[in-house]
Amino acid sequence: MILRLFRSAISSPRLPRLSSLAGYSGLELSLPQLEDASAPLEECARRSLRVICRLGPVADACDAEAQLHRLSSTLRRHTADAAAAVELVLLQAPAANQDATHDYLRAIQPVWSEFLEEHTSVGSRHGRVNAHGNPLNHHVLGVCHLLTSADGAALRAAGLAEAVDIYSPTRLALTARHLASASASSASASSASASLPPTGFAGIGEEMEAVVEAADLLCADAAEIAAADEASLWPLVDEVWAAQQLNGATEVYAVCSAGGAGGGGE
Repeated sequence: MILRLFRSAISSPRLPRLSSLAGYSGLELSLPQLEDASAPLEECARRSLRVICRLGPVADACDAEAQLHRLSSTLRRHTADAAAAVELVLLQAPAANQDATHDYLRAIQPVWSEFLEEHTSVGSRHGRVNAHGNPLNHHVLGVCHLLTSADGAALRAAGLAEAVDIYSPTRLALTARHLASASASSASASSASASLPPTGFAGIGEEMEAVVEAADLLCADAAEIAAADEASLWPLVDEVWAAQQLNGATEVYAVCSAGGAGGGGE
């Protein structure tokens, strides 16, 4: 299984030279960056580099729908090879409570499904299979959601698990804060048990298992990683990779920003 690592250019004043991306599989770009006439989709395609497009943070489901339509229009203006450079679309959802998050996911689900049915190359190279061993259809993977709670914090494992249980096609992008909150919950449960001593990583419960199964992308921000308990964080990252490998994935995806190191390989 190959790790495809993307360098985030979202907060960069200018795009990096594509020739400087040794060790990376491509770039994370915002929608305005892709809409720019000088956006590097054509050059990415020539260099066999890929793009993750981040939409948002969106204001609401209507805004998310409008941004997906803009992205669709942008891809139609490029050649098929250039449009195929877009690997994933990351929808950064509005910060909201659990009920509002469910309303948002319910409203946006048919829109992103239609987007994937039109742009079949997005999310097509993961290699994953369904329970019968058949390749997953193109409308299942390709758009993932970054969910946050009403106070702007990462939605905890219970909230993420409930969201993917109710809206099962929903795929997730996970940050270090998501994983750190999950490890804190696991460690707390472990410490409360007389039969289990406290430990840095207490394994994952049913809620986090459902979250891991639904994760398509890890977002590695250097500041968030530095603030997390690395002894608990990295085993959870391994759980995400292992779950994808069990589902037949030949590629896994991560975005790094603010000093992350490039890499990739078997």
